[in-house]
Amino acid sequence: MANARPKPQPSPEIWIYVVLVILTLAVYAPVRTFEFINFDDPFYVSRNVHVGGGITWESDAREEYRELLTKAESFRKVLVETEE
Repeated sequence: MANARPKPQPSPEIWIYVVLVILTLAVYAPVRTFEFINFDDPFYVSRNVHVGGGITWESDAREEYRELLTKAESFRKVLVETEE
């Protein structure tokens, strides 16, 4: 009995994670009863040629990605200008 090791206790950090998970679930739980809102799905999903064609080597998703990066860069420039 002299060599009995104490039982390891959970670190206090684990409780932070547990509380965060519980709070997140509590905040988003009402979403289960919300109706689906279809604002931009036809444009980005159901009528999108690239999505309808499936994922292939020929699909030109790179062009859309390039366009998205261009828009993000333009937005970043606007933010930087407003900060000055």
